[in-house]
Amino acid sequence: YMVYDGSTALVGSLVMGKLLPQAVYIAHSVKGSKECHGGICFAQAHVVVVVANLIGALSAVCLWWRIRKRHT
Repeated sequence: YMVYDGSTALVGSLVMGKLLPQAVYIAHSVKGSKECHGGICFAQAHVVVVVANLIGALSAVCLWWRIRKRHT
């Protein structure tokens, strides 16, 4: 069970919580510096996470709708 459920949580938290924000932060930092100031530092990471959540919610609603039609 944990191989199936735990691996998706691991990959999701690693990609969405570590790699994506770090890549966006580094891309917006000043060359030769590891500092970034302002909302632009993580704005793209937040947009990607919100879009991924919206796609997941829309997929869940679509699956629910299809199952609902079969069981009525």
